Amino acid sequence: MDESIFSVPEYKKMNLVVCGSDETLKSSISEPILQQTDRRSDRQISLVELPALIRLSEEEVMRQTHRCVSLCHPGVHVFIIIIPDALINDEDKEEMEKIQRIFSSRINKHIMILIKQNPEHQTAELNEETQSVIQSFGGRHQFINPKTQVSVLMEKLEQMVEENSGVCFSTETLMEIQMEKLLKFEEMKKKIQSLETHLLSRGSAHVSDDLLTLLRSAHVSVDLLILLSKFGDCIWRT
Repeated sequence: MDESIFSVPEYKKMNLVVCGSDETLKSSISEPILQQTDRRSDRQISLVELPALIRLSEEEVMRQTHRCVSLCHPGVHVFIIIIPDALINDEDKEEMEKIQRIFSSRINKHIMILIKQNPEHQTAELNEETQSVIQSFGGRHQFINPKTQVSVLMEKLEQMVEENSGVCFSTETLMEIQMEKLLKFEEMKKKIQSLETHLLSRGSAHVSDDLLTLLRSAHVSVDLLILLSKFGDCIWRT
């Protein structure tokens, strides 16, 4: 029997990736969303949790980001970043910076920031730092607390998918971002080499050992970035 008869049309899919540094917070939203899967006949919902990137090596970050996006065929419709309704701590900041660095600003139209409220202290007001973070990711956010119906959140996510006309963040998009970074690193390497050659041509009297050490250190760092970029490109092509 032809299995395609039972396949779900892509326009009826909703692929979600839950992000954040706090694994407990992620589980607290993932489970209620998955419970909605059985109740919604209009969408096939898939959900993947992205491990906290700040606890991974750069190589593992590449593997995990690729895994999450590739599991969401044809791509991710919404990345959900969940944070507590409190001052953003250093771990949350670092995690969100990594997400933006890996996925670039092209992720912004696919981001929904969820703010998990404390049942004993609920407010619709955001502190200045949280507002700034939300704006850096495109501005979409939603408060969530034990009384909030998950169905309300799902309606917000549906609205996002519709606003994006079903366009998702695909593995191809991820590869394009990586190639753009690689080209920038290569250009940076050429500029460092050119500056080093220019300084050496002027003779040691004009160049301090500290400056040369700094340049060579920068050269090694850029080489490492290029190597990691190429490593990531190899992963994404497998």
